[in-house]
Amino acid sequence: MRFSAKEKMMITCVKEAEKRLKDGKDYFNLLLAMTAMGLATANADGEVCDAEIDEINEFVAGIGHEQLPAHVKGQITRLCNNPPTFNTAMHFVEKVDQKSWPLFAEVIKVVSNADGRVDKREEALLKAWQRCANDKSN
Repeated sequence: MRFSAKEKMMITCVKEAEKRLKDGKDYFNLLLAMTAMGLATANADGEVCDAEIDEINEFVAGIGHEQLPAHVKGQITRLCNNPPTFNTAMHFVEKVDQKSWPLFAEVIKVVSNADGRVDKREEALLKAWQRCANDKSN
């Protein structure tokens, strides 16, 4: 499988975050939160396109989807079948150590650009993320 430069950067960032995490549960929470935020971004304009799903799937596959426990794979499948809103995705994000939060802005940007255009609702989602991240860090 060949990865683009942005996908390689995301995989590197997640692997660095994985090293900081205490246990598998924290790592799985990060993967679920990134998937949830990616899907919330993809669905922000009301349509989850194949290019956006491909970005999310390639990213999750790139970090070893086949090695994930069944319950984590099941949660990812449920998220894909029913894409979360930004607020729902934030419930997943809040379970993640704030040191890993910079990854979420990158997820939003990668998914927003997947179809070659950034919708104003995707831009609004990024701004909402930035506000939430700033509010939580203060």
